[in-house]
Amino acid sequence: MMKGNLKYQFIDETSAKSFWSSHKDQMIENAKGLVLTDEKLSIQGTELHYRAVVEGKEQTGSIDLAEVWIPGAIGWQHPIPLLLHKDYVKAIVDVVDKYANNAKHTISFAKTGVISQFNIASQFVEYFCLNGHIHLSHITKKHIEGLKSVLKRGGIPSMLNIPQRLERSFSS
Repeated sequence: MMKGNLKYQFIDETSAKSFWSSHKDQMIENAKGLVLTDEKLSIQGTELHYRAVVEGKEQTGSIDLAEVWIPGAIGWQHPIPLLLHKDYVKAIVDVVDKYANNAKHTISFAKTGVISQFNIASQFVEYFCLNGHIHLSHITKKHIEGLKSVLKRGGIPSMLNIPQRLERSFSS
């Protein structure tokens, strides 16, 4: 169950841009520390690039990790870019890398596969951040079972408490 006493702030676009630019160097440094083992993936700056060669044609895509923000991160009252927490981004990129290692060069790998794996891993990190399970290495089997139970009851919108968060942001 979501914590009801979460004091969480949303920041406006101007503040977000200012925050992003003041932490850009740290995000680039954290991106340099990411390790990928599959040749279909690469990190360029803060972007995760992926590609598949299908029948001689290259299918490509990318995700700018600096533009992915997570809520409830330790030490912050508002969302922050994923790249400011190298443990979180490493956990997500590891999921994508493991997927890539087992995937073949197909159109679906580059069109939907990487994005899907990235989104699912990000949702788990967001859930654990919002529920106070902030140290990924300390997530217990009980926490995982709790997550499965919440997902069965109401899916991802319920899991992330999206209806209540939106209602609070509109009523402010």
